[in-house]
Amino acid sequence: MPQIRKLLDKYNLDNYKYIISDAARAVITGLLIIPLYAGNLSLGDYGLVSYYKSLIELLIIMFSVGLPSVYVRQYFEFNEDNQTYTNSIINFIFLIFSLIGLAYIVILYLPLEISQSQNMKIITPIILFTAMLSVLESIVSVCLRAREMVNLFVIFNIVRAGLIFLLGFIFLKLNMEVLGVLISLLLAALISFPYLWYLVKSSYKLEINFSYLLNALKFSWPIFIGLLGIYFINKSGIILIENSGSMDDLGRYALAQNFSLIVVLIAGAYSKYIQPIIFKSKKNKFDQLFSIHLIEFSYRLFATTILLVFFKLEILSMIVPDSFNEAGEYITYLVLGSYIYSFVLMINMVLMYHKNSKGILFSTLTGAVVTWITMYILMQPFGVMGAVYGTIFGQLITVFIFLAISDSFIKINIVKYILLNISYTFIISFISMFENINFQIKVIIFLGIIICSKYFINYSKFAFNSNQTSVSA
Repeated sequence: MPQIRKLLDKYNLDNYKYIISDAARAVITGLLIIPLYAGNLSLGDYGLVSYYKSLIELLIIMFSVGLPSVYVRQYFEFNEDNQTYTNSIINFIFLIFSLIGLAYIVILYLPLEISQSQNMKIITPIILFTAMLSVLESIVSVCLRAREMVNLFVIFNIVRAGLIFLLGFIFLKLNMEVLGVLISLLLAALISFPYLWYLVKSSYKLEINFSYLLNALKFSWPIFIGLLGIYFINKSGIILIENSGSMDDLGRYALAQNFSLIVVLIAGAYSKYIQPIIFKSKKNKFDQLFSIHLIEFSYRLFATTILLVFFKLEILSMIVPDSFNEAGEYITYLVLGSYIYSFVLMINMVLMYHKNSKGILFSTLTGAVVTWITMYILMQPFGVMGAVYGTIFGQLITVFIFLAISDSFIKINIVKYILLNISYTFIISFISMFENINFQIKVIIFLGIIICSKYFINYSKFAFNSNQTSVSA
């Protein structure tokens, strides 16, 4: 264990840089972008922006075919030839984009009713090009992460989020509303991508090693299907409400969901930091490394979650107009759902390390189907709250399936530990119901829970050590 700690100390500075980077993104998103949109858009327009952004996210998944997710895992297997591997993936993505662009141009000039629609001529190309540039950014970004170019990665993340806010502010003040937000997303991608490309262009070549590419695609296609499953687990509510509810309902739900994504951003910061460390580790060190990082991940995630749940009303009153206040009843549930679901980011690394992409595929597809069916059923009697309940239920089922599959690949008892952490959510849920208590008392309770959670963290460390001793014996 001391050797493992020594290795972790080497990466502590980079750890904090990643966390600062994503914390800055979370602050910009939560305290700047959300209030900017909410303060300048109606409830309905806010919901429509969220719907269009969900379409961009779907296209990013479809265009990238899971390659950014497997890149870091396979990067270290090619050693001296990892640049050829990188070029093969980038050029394949370029080829996909060329075909998509050609198809769009053909459709645009066909004598069809859809080709002449306003959306097809204005909204569609903005969404398409934003998604394309975002995919290229993600490939170059994971390349920086694999090479552990932390400073450049951090600068990009913060500048990208700042650009979205600044451009959004300009276009919304010009009263361009929904279209202005979409243009700001496209321009932010256009401005920031050349910076990333400059960092990798010196080693770029127009080459494709089909052996490397086929190897990556073989591993990525289950990941790709799994990412679609994750998308529908998290975005089914927006799709169903847009088709069956009012735009105002969609706006409130979208605000609550965007609020809950702050938890995922914080969780993502830590998972991005440890991916190169985990994927480079030897098999006899994997369990120890993973257990240490899982404990640190859990504590940070827990603290962030209860902070948002406890003080959601105070935060809402500061950042959004009164018309959005009804979103508060959805926020507690969606934040807790994001908390639970964020463990997938860690469990997924166990399956990725052991190249069990079929397990990832099964877990996410099952979760997506359960989420969609549950939402569809519950929205009939409960409306938007049905979508909220369905989201949490689907997230729980997905985490449980991931745990069941990963348990056979790791010797430490992560099932016991993560279920122990999920039990914290019952404490959070119970206390958060007392929303009318004095603010000072709220702060005291919040600090008390933070301190008490240290007990669970220490207990888990002893449980891990005990398990490992018994296994080695």
